[in-house]
Amino acid sequence: MLRKILEISREGLFISKQRGFLRIQHGSDILGEVPLSDIAVLMLTARGITLTKEILVSLNQLGTPVIFCGKSYLPESIMCPMFGNYEFSGRLKIQIDTSLPLRKQLWKIIVREKIGNQALAVDVLGKHKEAEALKSIIDDVNSGDTTNREAYAAKLYWDYLFGESFTRKTDSEDGVNSYLNYGYAILRSAVARAVSMAGLIPSLGLHHISKTNNYCLVDDLMEPFRPVVDLFVYFLAGTKELKELSSSDKSHLANISQLDLDTPKGKSPLIKAVESYAYSLFESFREKDSTLLCIPKIIKENITEQTSPLPF
Repeated sequence: MLRKILEISREGLFISKQRGFLRIQHGSDILGEVPLSDIAVLMLTARGITLTKEILVSLNQLGTPVIFCGKSYLPESIMCPMFGNYEFSGRLKIQIDTSLPLRKQLWKIIVREKIGNQALAVDVLGKHKEAEALKSIIDDVNSGDTTNREAYAAKLYWDYLFGESFTRKTDSEDGVNSYLNYGYAILRSAVARAVSMAGLIPSLGLHHISKTNNYCLVDDLMEPFRPVVDLFVYFLAGTKELKELSSSDKSHLANISQLDLDTPKGKSPLIKAVESYAYSLFESFREKDSTLLCIPKIIKENITEQTSPLPF
């Protein structure tokens, strides 16, 4: 069975472990139980929740990230296994020893793929000229993206997607931005899980560098898939005015993890596909070869069907 994202958004709940299940209680009332093996990510968005140490340790042992969200549904913290792979110490040395030129080449590949996916997203919406304008930027991305083509493409992309009046704000608590924040939180947790399973340190990024960000590598690797989130939100905005996230909205956005991507082994849901992506990054580190990085492809033919919400 494919593991799924479980969100706890209701206030005052008590979360514990009962045998092999995560139990959800409100007072003495048992609201439900979920097999631990079915949970890919536990996402906590409510402000007041009580959890036992046992449930957190059990999820950690299964390699299940626990993501703690603050305002605007932005992740404040992600709990991942300290040692997500049995070869952890050896992989740590390889990751640390990776040269700067290789990191720059890997970042170049990631940025090119991100811009390509932005072009694909715009093309899916029938904006073919705009898609071609974005594609024309791809060849200008150099090693390390020193000319910052990523930012230039992003400015055009947001104008094409949501109009010139739209401004991307990470601290917004309602509207389109809050929906994007929630979707990115889901994406970030899926990639964090994959990075941990590959035995990589999430704080050692390729491009993102911050003393206060423990997930720089995660933020690097998730970049090509941001357009997936954007399309989920775009199509949702076509059904209603986006104000405050409802439970049905969250349920729809949680499907981001189930979107089929194309991998060398065939179609695979995003939450599984990013695992092979993270492992390919380690192979790139180990072999000192950027061409080994294998980024799963968004499938244009089914992107509309899988990102469009059912009628409310």
